[in-house]
Amino acid sequence: MIRFAAVLKTVRFRVFAWVAVLMMASGTFAYAESPINGRTPPPKLYISADGVHSIAYNEQGDVWYWGGMGDFEFSDWKLRDNTPIRMGTMKQIAQVSSNLFLKKDGTVWTWSAGPAPVDGSDRRLQFQIQDPVQLDLADVVKVAAGDSFHSAVKKDGFVWVWRPVPHGYGDTPIQIPNISDAADIAFANWSGQSKLTIVGKDGSVWTWEGATAFGGIAPVKAQRVDGLSNVASVFAGDECFFAIRKDGSVWGWRSNLRGQLGLDEQKIVDSPVRLSALDGMVAIQGSFDRSLGLKKDGTVWSWGITLYTFPEYGAKIDPSLHQVAGLDNIAAIASGGAHHLAVRSDGTLWAWGSNENGQLGDGTFRSSDKPIRIDLK
Repeated sequence: MIRFAAVLKTVRFRVFAWVAVLMMASGTFAYAESPINGRTPPPKLYISADGVHSIAYNEQGDVWYWGGMGDFEFSDWKLRDNTPIRMGTMKQIAQVSSNLFLKKDGTVWTWSAGPAPVDGSDRRLQFQIQDPVQLDLADVVKVAAGDSFHSAVKKDGFVWVWRPVPHGYGDTPIQIPNISDAADIAFANWSGQSKLTIVGKDGSVWTWEGATAFGGIAPVKAQRVDGLSNVASVFAGDECFFAIRKDGSVWGWRSNLRGQLGLDEQKIVDSPVRLSALDGMVAIQGSFDRSLGLKKDGTVWSWGITLYTFPEYGAKIDPSLHQVAGLDNIAAIASGGAHHLAVRSDGTLWAWGSNENGQLGDGTFRSSDKPIRIDLK
């Protein structure tokens, strides 16, 4: 068990937000981080974002965590300043997705974070980050964390799924029976349920929904998505999916109720449609309110809800693309619930969006519609 000391700042704290921190630290409400996408030079820093927290790690194995950290003392929540803290060192990291670490040797590790009793008293809870624990998986080349399920692609192309709990499995991992050549995976989430999309090495796209009525998983077959071929990668948005074909064209399907697909008409899109405005994107991320895209030229674009809130509170739905000012030469992006991260090719880290829980990492709780530089120490 690792305990971190940090400057405490008393704030008014919404209970639902703290519950979200607990869930996301164990892997729920997850948004998959964008891959580094082969751009050169590769970024010196890698990023992942979840609902109200953020993670960064470098090639030396240093890992930083920030956002949503607080302590409970005698009926008072005290939110820490939430500048990035070093979780420790984990060598040979290949990928991070929410609370999953994939190492270059093909092993998978998980960790959890949240308030825990101090000295056996439930009147005092201190935010703690647990040491990573290895899962019983080997030869893994890709991981993805969803709200209700986690998934891994093995070197042989088979896909495994399991229900997560802190420090291990809720269910024994099961293999999706009709997939044997997976190249990429991504989770999107609907009301707490995860839907997995898989790209085959032949460029085909498949979806898997194996949830049972009792919260478990069933070894059901994946279903092929008609109308898609020659796909290179998939990305999950807010209740929607994006597929980038090998020719650079972008396709999307499912929810556009908040403009997250970039279409003018707010509706459910059952079958993939060409999203010409997004052509040239190399990575796409989704948050609760908007979508974020990274182009080949290193610029970043956003579309969807214009404020970091919801339409009923006065935000405007705008499906047209808007360039994020102040960002260029970007190598990687990541989105949490309502905040975003970007890494320049020089390794500098930038953040913007909601900051109610310190998820931007600048030591304040002020949200920002403009990217601000975040220092890691």
